[in-house]
Amino acid sequence: MVTVVGSANVPAFQNYELQYGVSHNPGAFSLPFSGPHGAPVIDGVLGQWNPSGLSDGPHTLRLVARDQSGAEYETRVRIFVAQPTATPLPTETWTPAPITPTWTPLPTATQTPLPVDTPTPLPSTATSAPPTNTPEPTPTLVAETATPLPTETPVPAATATETPTTAAIIDPGATPTWTPEPSPSAEVDQAQFSETLTETTTITDTE
Repeated sequence: MVTVVGSANVPAFQNYELQYGVSHNPGAFSLPFSGPHGAPVIDGVLGQWNPSGLSDGPHTLRLVARDQSGAEYETRVRIFVAQPTATPLPTETWTPAPITPTWTPLPTATQTPLPVDTPTPLPSTATSAPPTNTPEPTPTLVAETATPLPTETPVPAATATETPTTAAIIDPGATPTWTPEPSPSAEVDQAQFSETLTETTTITDTE
C-alpha cells in the first residue's frame, strides 16, 4: 500500500478524490481509488493506493477537488511503479541434531532363591539282596622240609687192655674174648659201648 500525502482545499469546497492513469501522459484515468471525501485536507493524508496489480513502469496520480458550483480543480504527480522482485525463500535444509548418548544404568538383577524341595522318605520295601559270591579258598602250597638223615658216628676201635702185673696166674686155657654186639643204629653211646665191653670180658684169677 502507498500512502498519498498532500492538500485538497478550494473556495466553496465540496469534495475531492484520487485517481491514477498508466504512463506519464495517460489518455484516461481510473475510477476514484480513494474518495470522494467531503472534508478538505491541508498537508495531511489524502488516501491509500494499492498498485500491486499494476505492471512495472510510469504511472500518473491525479487529485480532483470540486466546489459548490461543480467546478473541478486537479493536480497530477508522475510516478514509476516497480513491483518488488519475489525473493525466493531459502530452501530449508534439514540438519539432524546431534544425539548425545545418555547412559541409563540398567536395574541390578536381584537373585531370588528358589524354593528347595524337601525329599519325602519313601516307605521301606523289603528288597531281596542279590546273592553274594563267596570266594573259594586259595590253596596254599606248603613246602616240605627235608629231614636230615642221622649222621653215622664212628665207633672207636677196641683197645686191648693190658693185663695187670700181679701175682696171679692166668689160666692159659682161658683166653679172654670180646664179642661186639650188633649196633641197631649208627649212633652208639660211648657209655653203652664201655658197658658192653665190661660185660663180655672175663678175667679169671688162678691161684
